[in-house]
Amino acid sequence: MSYLIWWTLLKHLRDFAKLQPEMTGIDVRAGAKKPKDPYPCVEFIWDDEDAQNLYKTKEGELTIWCDCWIKNSDKDPAAGYEELCAMQEKACEVIVRWTDAVMEEMNMFINLELNGIVSDGESNRPLCGSRMVLKINWKRCD
Repeated sequence: MSYLIWWTLLKHLRDFAKLQPEMTGIDVRAGAKKPKDPYPCVEFIWDDEDAQNLYKTKEGELTIWCDCWIKNSDKDPAAGYEELCAMQEKACEVIVRWTDAVMEEMNMFINLELNGIVSDGESNRPLCGSRMVLKINWKRCD
């Protein structure tokens, strides 16, 4: 039994996402990389795991980030926004399906909240990125 669950869930999410048709042609990884290439890419990054009882831990809370990055050299910045938004939608579809996979494969219930999306502030053009903050409440079903 793992006392800390963040790496177990993050690794499972990465492995699940890599196999999904929406992620074809997108580099999916656990952890941040600089430079970010190849583009487009999705990075699942651990933020924090809330305090929990170490004795027979059955539930907990975890925050992860889903960073999406694209490269778009179009002179119209809206083209980059459109491409980034499409990628965010794909990532959300995969993450929602992942909760079912966790139940089936890990015997854990996952309640997932999107606590916000943050822009990279357009400071990296022609790169365009965002961070989705995901709050995960998990509970073992055994």
